[in-house]
Amino acid sequence: MLINIKQVTLKHYIFIVLLSSLFIGCTNKILYHPPKNNIPLTQQYHYDERNISTVDKELLSAVEYYTPEEKSQGVLLFLHGNADNIYSAQNTGLLFLEGGYNVLLVDYRGYGKSTGKPSPKGLNLDIQAMIQYLNKEYDNIYIYAQSIGGTSFLGALDEIDKSKIRAITTEGSFFSYKQLADKMGIHIPFTNYKELMSYAPISTKETSIPLLIIHSTEDEIIPYSQGLALSQHFKKAKHLPTTGKHLGYLSSSFKLKQVFRFFNDNKNYKYITPIENNISNENNVSISVQ
Repeated sequence: MLINIKQVTLKHYIFIVLLSSLFIGCTNKILYHPPKNNIPLTQQYHYDERNISTVDKELLSAVEYYTPEEKSQGVLLFLHGNADNIYSAQNTGLLFLEGGYNVLLVDYRGYGKSTGKPSPKGLNLDIQAMIQYLNKEYDNIYIYAQSIGGTSFLGALDEIDKSKIRAITTEGSFFSYKQLADKMGIHIPFTNYKELMSYAPISTKETSIPLLIIHSTEDEIIPYSQGLALSQHFKKAKHLPTTGKHLGYLSSSFKLKQVFRFFNDNKNYKYITPIENNISNENNVSISVQ
């Protein structure tokens, strides 16, 4: 594996190795398979374990937690980051129960108990399967997607039924595999960046769905410039710079309430396809997070 690395820290070097595995398909269990000693699912809340089928016959391991029915605002699809699974991410995902949302946590193919091997194309198919499942069960869908989860979700946005999605929040996600590699000073041979581009946000059209893009200016994993690139591409989105480590935004109860407010402000949003109406939905979008 020939990789040119320009003045990177040890932490960056580790990430480069992981990222390289994603690009060229090397087997890398650190990247694709979080530790197998999964902590038990919490028994504090009622939940059901599920398997979601993808179009290419993989089974995605999922757990669906329930808020009291009389308080329910809909469902929150929590898409975890690259080094997590539904077990390690459950404490963060369950924070959304406080806002009155049922919570669905799903492991991408190759993560946790899900079948298959992860790839950009595979995660794209996984996102499609998740939304297809939720569209059958719920009328109001909200998304909180971290890191690779946000990149994959926005990359699949043109290929899913968006009719029941009310709002999307991403945290620490990146815009382009190629841009990220260039920013990190990586040269990876034999890489089909054109194909990778089709599974990243760079390939997605502008969307009228309320979108909040959170990214730390101090992010030690995904450069802040990638959050800026996302906001420049999705011009109607709200860009929210923050501070702290990669994926640390929800550790503050105040910041969690900002996300709740963003979701609540957009609970009446309705996606209208261009075929139904060529008029922009811009006036139907609220981006308040104050």
